[in-house]
Amino acid sequence: MLSCTVSFLSLHSQGPVPRSRITELARNKLDKLRK
Repeated sequence: MLSCTVSFLSLHSQGPVPRSRITELARNKLDKLRK
């Protein structure tokens, strides 16, 4: 599950979306998964 997030980050980090925004989204996803 974590590797999926990492690949998701590396995939989109080259896109138009800022990296900080992606990190924010990833954190939100992880928070939802924990609950």
